[in-house]
Amino acid sequence: MDRVLLAAAFVQVTSAGDDMAHLVAFRLYEEGLMSGEGRYTAMCGKAVLAAAMATAPGRRCPLYWAFLDEPGS
Repeated sequence: MDRVLLAAAFVQVTSAGDDMAHLVAFRLYEEGLMSGEGRYTAMCGKAVLAAAMATAPGRRCPLYWAFLDEPGS
């Protein structure tokens, strides 16, 4: 159940800088959209410049995705 709620609260954003898929809190994603800059603060702390929408999802950012893969998370 926690994974479902967590997935609903975050958006996966592929970075144009490192081609990694980063998790961005939905609230911060909305703020980034409203600003029109295309930059989002990811859960790992990195400022992510979003890749083009046509870009395939990148490899997972190891700093935050590792937490999601831990047993019991």
